[in-house]
Amino acid sequence: MVKDDKVEDLKNLSPEERIRRLRRIEEKNKEEIEQAQKLIKESEDEIKIEEKLQRVEVPQNEEVNVRELFQPEENLEQTVEREQPQVSEEEIRQQQEYLRETPTQQIEQRAEYLQQRIQETGNISNEQRNEISSMYQEIRQREDGLKQGTYKSSTRNIEEQISMTKRILSDIYRR
Repeated sequence: MVKDDKVEDLKNLSPEERIRRLRRIEEKNKEEIEQAQKLIKESEDEIKIEEKLQRVEVPQNEEVNVRELFQPEENLEQTVEREQPQVSEEEIRQQQEYLRETPTQQIEQRAEYLQQRIQETGNISNEQRNEISSMYQEIRQREDGLKQGTYKSSTRNIEEQISMTKRILSDIYRR
């Protein structure tokens, strides 16, 4: 910026000299404006960084027990085995008794339902695994009974139902 007393000095100069000095002042002002704009941009960037740093949570220091670091790690199978809920023999027996009285068509429908649920969730629970195992055993017993003539059914297509149910359960069990 040109101060008032410098303006008076410039008025006393010849027009050519006045233009030359005004252009120098203009150049100087342009440089100052560019520097000011650069400083503004850097300051804005610093403010953004400070705001981000304020939002970052510093992790809390935790005590480290060195002995725990050198203990053998538990693998996935051990973890699953340790956390696996235990199904009692009585629960398995009750499930098998229930299945003996259940029509083959209902077992087939339940197998289809379980297959669909397992496909949706992508995993199989221990309870589902036990139920599938019990259903498979019951279907195998019915199949053996048909072959030996000890299992009778009023359904015409019992062999087809047994075969279909067995296939579904085998597919699930292989997962």
